[in-house]
Amino acid sequence: MNQYGFARTVFLPYVEPAYLITSGIIIIILNSVCLWLHVSKSRAISRYRMTFTMFLTQILYGSLLVGFNIVRPQPEVLDNEITPNLRYSILFLSNTILSRLIVSISSCLLAFDRMMVMALVVNYGNLKISFKLSILAATLNLCILVIFYGTVLLLKKSAGHVAVAILSTVNNLKHYVFTSITILEILFYVLFLLSLYRFRKKRPNSKSSRILHEVKQHF
Repeated sequence: MNQYGFARTVFLPYVEPAYLITSGIIIIILNSVCLWLHVSKSRAISRYRMTFTMFLTQILYGSLLVGFNIVRPQPEVLDNEITPNLRYSILFLSNTILSRLIVSISSCLLAFDRMMVMALVVNYGNLKISFKLSILAATLNLCILVIFYGTVLLLKKSAGHVAVAILSTVNNLKHYVFTSITILEILFYVLFLLSLYRFRKKRPNSKSSRILHEVKQHF
């Protein structure tokens, strides 16, 4: 059996789904524990912020990973342009990109949130920036999932052209939006680290520690 044959007859139908399901379960468990610790240890005023939304997004990502790989279509089914189960095939092909996209959106806004901590310091909490970013992340992610998955669920078996348009749009999201968001996230974290370095350098350790402690109360 050559490498292509092994990938098609063994890896894709059996090994990959088992690996992804296991990974999804681990992601769900770890982030559920982190979410519980965050909620139980945070003050009510700072509980529902970007950190909270990030944990929820990861749990949703893990759930999508598990759900779509439990009964995934076989490779030969996905080869057909119009399949007996068009809705599921398009959902499966789109899910890999869309699930990573919502994580990337939340992660990017979390990075922006950390950057704003250092940019505004004490006023950061008063402006409720993290809470607003949390609402924005949840809204964007919900809209993406509802629009794409909702459209696919309304597909008819004969609507092959619509399915192609959906896959093309998802592919564009992968190449342009996903990549741009990832670059922004890296930039935000670099700016955050530079701001943190300058903040600690300009202020005495005791004063900077006290201010940072006040800011952390709003995380």
